[in-house]
Amino acid sequence: MEIQNDSSRRDDNSESSPRLFSHGRDSFLTKDEERTIESWILNAPDPPPCFQDVKENFEDMFKSSHTNPDSAFVKIFVNFVLNVRLQNGPVDPGSPFNLPGHGLPLTRHTSVFGPHTPYLHGVYGGWNAPTLMNREVCMLKFVEDTTNESEWWLKVREPENVLQWKRQVLELPWAEYWPHADFTEAMADACLAELAKKANLFEETGMVPVMDYAAYVIKSDTLLTQTLKDELKVAVEPLESFQRSQKDWQLDTDGKVLNVVDPSLYPLLYGTSKILPDQHVPLDGCIDYCGMGEVIPQPPKPILDRHIVRVLPLRMKAFGIRSQWLPCNIDLTGGKPRIVSYINNLHPVRDAPLYSIIERLIEKSLPAWDIVYRSTDKVFEVSRLQRIKAIKYCCSVPETCRYTCEPNNRPDRIDEESEDFTEESERLDREWWKATHELLLPEPILDEGRFVKLQVNHVRDKGFFKRDIQAPSPRNPRAMMAMEVSQIQVIVKMVNIHLTPEKPIYEGSPWQIEGQAIERICATALFYYDCDNIADTPISFRTQGDREDLAHKSHYIVGDWLSIEKVFAMKIRETRLQEIGSVLTREGRAIFYPNVYQNRLGPFELVDKTRPGHCKMLALFLVDPANPIISTANIPPQRQDWWSEKFEDLSLVRTLPPELWHQINENVDFPISKETAKKNRAEMTSERSALNREINENWMTTDWGFPNR
Repeated sequence: MEIQNDSSRRDDNSESSPRLFSHGRDSFLTKDEERTIESWILNAPDPPPCFQDVKENFEDMFKSSHTNPDSAFVKIFVNFVLNVRLQNGPVDPGSPFNLPGHGLPLTRHTSVFGPHTPYLHGVYGGWNAPTLMNREVCMLKFVEDTTNESEWWLKVREPENVLQWKRQVLELPWAEYWPHADFTEAMADACLAELAKKANLFEETGMVPVMDYAAYVIKSDTLLTQTLKDELKVAVEPLESFQRSQKDWQLDTDGKVLNVVDPSLYPLLYGTSKILPDQHVPLDGCIDYCGMGEVIPQPPKPILDRHIVRVLPLRMKAFGIRSQWLPCNIDLTGGKPRIVSYINNLHPVRDAPLYSIIERLIEKSLPAWDIVYRSTDKVFEVSRLQRIKAIKYCCSVPETCRYTCEPNNRPDRIDEESEDFTEESERLDREWWKATHELLLPEPILDEGRFVKLQVNHVRDKGFFKRDIQAPSPRNPRAMMAMEVSQIQVIVKMVNIHLTPEKPIYEGSPWQIEGQAIERICATALFYYDCDNIADTPISFRTQGDREDLAHKSHYIVGDWLSIEKVFAMKIRETRLQEIGSVLTREGRAIFYPNVYQNRLGPFELVDKTRPGHCKMLALFLVDPANPIISTANIPPQRQDWWSEKFEDLSLVRTLPPELWHQINENVDFPISKETAKKNRAEMTSERSALNREINENWMTTDWGFPNR
């Protein structure tokens, strides 16, 4: 094809100006051409088109515009859109609603291609935090511990208290808390300035951000008032008593962890659950819809982006599981949030007081959730220490290291024969290096705008979850569009941990991410509403580091791994998962955290070993507002006991002999009996546990990529 240099065809200010690149007439597309190709790819029926299909379908367009479809920049654009199509699929125009698993692929908006909030499920190949440094771990610990003190927000304004805190933190044995840890005066000054800023935020909002660097954890001791706690205890007591009588204890907890509201019971089961394809299930009268709808089939095998080779097998399994937790829908268009579809396993009439309380808890959660949701945006990223791209040293022998500092500059090396360059020689190199080159550790940035990003004006009372970011493009595939959120989805879970003199210790939970990839949980609100005779307990957090790609993009001395480990909170040959720290849990505290942080509840035991104790928690899991899923508005109640209670009041049923009505209940396949539901839950738990083990094994075998020598 002959290429002519005709610049008049494209005006940079016109609608037809280049949208991506401009490296010669044959190498780019106009906006109109891009839109045409994009629309065709995204709306093409299955099977998805390939690059050759695009070339053939738009052959005339390429010829008329003298554009080479095989140019690198055209390929970048087309392959980007093809990957979006692979993940997101075409919208089914014949479906009244399109959600992942019904009208849309389960993989929609779950890869780096498409708008979504990042999650750490280990099946995306997407999220990495900036690599955490040892000194920042210590600073996070000091801020967390100090904000657990009574009236800390007042004490931080009293010079005597501030001096006392500074003296105490400098005297602590930090090396016992964390490998290679220390604490300098500059670190103390930075933390105290941070606490002063956070005191202002707390007094205005009741919220304290902690474990905040790549994303935020928020804690509050004011949102869960004594009145609300008391109402919650009274409202949940009948349900707790019933669950204890049913002995619905979590497996492998030795009768210590009681399921009060369990989203794994009566979830969406592909091939079993029934969905209303053309209407929503209202909250009022939802039990009337029991048994209605059509069986929702197992979605087709997901078509995945095969460029993410390392996690492809896990992605195949993650989007091939048979079950999904069911959220309820929450309307945000009124003055207060309103639950508009039933909470799975909470009876809409019998447990109506709990519905009202949960609505109030959601209302209190919205500002904190909104911050946690947006905290992964770069504008909120905290830099307590200078992010370094090189391990730096102070050279005490500049006359020896004339051009560059390296261990093999050791003077005695020149007298050694080449065959003497053995492990012993390398050992001597390291000893000389350590004696002559002091490692320079990063100091804090004494700039409040760098280490305290969250301001009072960032905390919203409306317009939650709106992110003013550009739409996804080949240059920025993870970007999200600004949106007004009128409805959110929340999954409810309630758990009690009971200890007795015979069983006085809870061993803690494993490291976990809330839910699975298909649930798209982006944030959690955890309310500790009733604790008795147990010690305050830490909940720990960790995340995947190495956003900087240290092994390949930073400067370091090969073999001087100890210096790297003295700077960064890592082990060279171990996983890239970095422990951030722990937040204390106690009665009356609410904790909000993102699903880019794995969490683990620590062990605890009875304070008084002669009497029982308990810890009662209510968890609200927020589904990514940008990516709603199938909910209880689509799946009618599946509980046979609810259905039976409803219909046994009918006059016709009352005329039946009790044994006949019992026989009818025994032989009904749907709705689902409690026995079948428990069997399904066991199978679901086994499937998810196996997937989680494989994902964790993948995490633990993914190291930092440094050379082996």
